[in-house]
Amino acid sequence: MISYILRKRNKKGFTLIELVVVIAILGILAAIAIPRFAGTQTLAKERAHNSNRQILISAAQLAVSENGAPAAEVTWTSATPGASTEGTTPHLASKYLDSWPTNPLPTGHAQAGAYTVKIAKDTGVVTVTPAAAP
Repeated sequence: MISYILRKRNKKGFTLIELVVVIAILGILAAIAIPRFAGTQTLAKERAHNSNRQILISAAQLAVSENGAPAAEVTWTSATPGASTEGTTPHLASKYLDSWPTNPLPTGHAQAGAYTVKIAKDTGVVTVTPAAAP
């Protein structure tokens, strides 16, 4: 009897049932965690998009506060940062932005696309397209 107990005590390792229980627990945890992390990347891209818009609005408002409201509508784009589409008011985006932000949202998203900043004539109201993500 003592030899049987000593033999059982020296055996190391897990039984098949213990391994199945551990695998089942890991499966349940994975089933809970994966859906929670799936939406995280999309949410991060939407928040980055909203931050980029706010940076562009702040830069344009700074340009208006330093230079006054333009006599004609001014449009800033990534291709021609600060170029005025109408009139000759030189609101240079490069003076107020280190680099033009790119939209992190995927192509199929409703607010995807390149950013365009418009500064209204006389009032200096700033609009940025695409719109804010929900």
